[in-house]
Amino acid sequence: MERIYALNNNGSIITKDDLNLIHREEHFQYFFSFLMNLLTDYDAYLKRDRIQMEKDGVSYRQAHLFLSDEELQGLMQSISELIVKHIDNTPTQERTLRSISHIVIPK
Repeated sequence: MERIYALNNNGSIITKDDLNLIHREEHFQYFFSFLMNLLTDYDAYLKRDRIQMEKDGVSYRQAHLFLSDEELQGLMQSISELIVKHIDNTPTQERTLRSISHIVIPK
């Protein structure tokens, strides 16, 4: 017997108000689903006939930064502005659909 499991990727968005109503266990489940989606995408990429990590722009990095609350908000705002600048790009022969994810966790 073979079982296949898939994540529900319906694009649900959690609002700022929802964040305070969600229990810790639910937060963990949402984060776990997020990570599983990343792993699924990366696995699919690695299964391609030909991968070129550098040319394809594949990267995963972790940086530890000492930031005040204000500095963190400024950094997040800058990242958001850069993403929004390209969010309405349409597909072309030169453009490849890319997934960019970021996670912020206090240490």
